[in-house]
Amino acid sequence: MENFIDLSDIAPYLSLESIWNMDEEIFLNVIQPRFWYIGQDGLRIWKCNALRAMANSGDRKYYEYIKEAVENPDRNIRNTALWACQQLGI
Repeated sequence: MENFIDLSDIAPYLSLESIWNMDEEIFLNVIQPRFWYIGQDGLRIWKCNALRAMANSGDRKYYEYIKEAVENPDRNIRNTALWACQQLGI
């Protein structure tokens, strides 16, 4: 049997909405130390992955987050949001 890291203490930070709303301080102090193999600049990657998961779910409750991301100053996040909008027809 493999031993997996217990993430229950940070579970509230791992919902798609929480990842999207996460700031740099939470990422660096709560998330990144547990996922040390993801660099300290990895919040952008987490946000892009959250947007992909939101789009792939097809759930309308995520549309507001995706639309908000279209205006993000980070080019990668914007492009991911534009892809999500195209996939969802929004």
